Amino acid sequence: MDRVKWIEAKGKRILYSDYTGLKTTEELFAVVDEGLKKANMSQGKYLAMHNFTNATISNEFTEKLNKVGKELEGRIEKRAVVGMTGLKSILFQGFLRVTGNKSTKACDTEEEAIASLVS
Repeated sequence: MDRVKWIEAKGKRILYSDYTGLKTTEELFAVVDEGLKKANMSQGKYLAMHNFTNATISNEFTEKLNKVGKELEGRIEKRAVVGMTGLKSILFQGFLRVTGNKSTKACDTEEEAIASLVS
């Protein structure tokens, strides 16, 4: 199953990463690595959307996201995330503080996330 793909909305390309239902660090890392590969094949800035609905997030995974986020710094124009509830929401807020990221928005649905990215 292809969990990372380019989607288009209102003429804008969005790199979509689907972490839905993933439970192990290995599964999560595989999606991150696939996303990084596709991002590095793209020219210039882009929009990004990540769906973490029912995914199990660990500190190890959050650390990897921080590392990848620094690697892609300046390339992601805007980012939206879906499925950040409970403990994931706390880890997410920590991620935003550590990275100083102001271009990321937490959304309740994929539709809301896409709308926030293309507005």
